[in-house]
Amino acid sequence: MSQPFEMAPEEAVVIEPKEEVPALEETLVEESLPVEETPSSPAPDYAKMAEEDLAAIRANVPGMGRLRSLTDLPQYERFAVLREAGLTPEEAFWATSHSLIKPPAYDNRSHLRSSAPRPASGSPYAMTAEELSAARDLFGDLTDAEIRTLYAKCRS
Repeated sequence: MSQPFEMAPEEAVVIEPKEEVPALEETLVEESLPVEETPSSPAPDYAKMAEEDLAAIRANVPGMGRLRSLTDLPQYERFAVLREAGLTPEEAFWATSHSLIKPPAYDNRSHLRSSAPRPASGSPYAMTAEELSAARDLFGDLTDAEIRTLYAKCRS
């Protein structure tokens, strides 16, 4: 079996660095990009933006003319986040406040109606001349109008 290779301490080689290595913190500070001095832009006028958004919602969303303020929305904080993300006022409104809008009432009972055309106006139970003559014989004291009314009641 072979023995691991060992060097005598006097034979060990020590490598000296050619120049001093700077500390990591110093390197980061020196290599960071210079900060350009830019004139600070004015802060956005959030009150004006809110009024513009409110006007857009009132104009484009049916039934929201009564909305007094964006803070009346159930999730107005989420609305603001979506607006900052780039959504239009209407898109942000629909995403956060869809529960405020009532869907249009559709008549879903059309399948219950007959496909046959509606009958003409008037009584569907009109008496023929022969029936009216027979009724006059039976009810001599009633007028023709009263006989027709009685006939319609009996037929319906």
